[in-house]
Amino acid sequence: MSTNNLLSRISIDPNICFGKPCIKGHRIWVSLILDLLAGGETIETILEEYPDLEKDDILACITYSNKNKQGETPLEKSVFKRLFPFLKEMGGIFAFANTQYHLKVNGEDFFIDLLLYHRKLKCLVAIDLKFGEFVTEYLNKMQLYLPALNDVSRLPDENSSIGILVCQSKDKTIVKYVISESDKGIYKVVSTLPQDLKNQLPEPEQVGRLLEGIE
Repeated sequence: MSTNNLLSRISIDPNICFGKPCIKGHRIWVSLILDLLAGGETIETILEEYPDLEKDDILACITYSNKNKQGETPLEKSVFKRLFPFLKEMGGIFAFANTQYHLKVNGEDFFIDLLLYHRKLKCLVAIDLKFGEFVTEYLNKMQLYLPALNDVSRLPDENSSIGILVCQSKDKTIVKYVISESDKGIYKVVSTLPQDLKNQLPEPEQVGRLLEGIE
């Protein structure tokens, strides 16, 4: 495939992924694929993890990088380098769904940092990553958009979505779980996993490693 044809697989849209280069038709950043390759993953293992992608999509990311020498923020480089090992550590119960997943609720735009699918619980898991001091507004927003995520993205046979907030300050990392209490869109916030979700969702120290060492 020619260089131009490969590059046509890369999309840059200010309304998608904050304008970062991503694979067309997918909300998967070019930088994520490059970090996986830099971390030792092969094209074959990446395609196993992301079965919706094609080999030419990976080659397109490489071609784009060679042509543009793009820069990445510390957050992008660090978080997405940790994502693939995190998914492996969880034993394959999570499947990557999206990054910067866009939702509009009451006219307000929300972007979910990481959207995963839990294969055993049959539900979407939204993970928001924050830096700085914890503020309750983070949880208020998550409790607002999770019902919308259910309405827009949940399939008829799937369960209510779950939210995980990870907030890292200079001296500590706070992890909160936002879990549905009923089918009416009512959510509760907990700091420790309920007994029925242990070994199903990551413990605070596991999910906290997504931001570990980032300043």
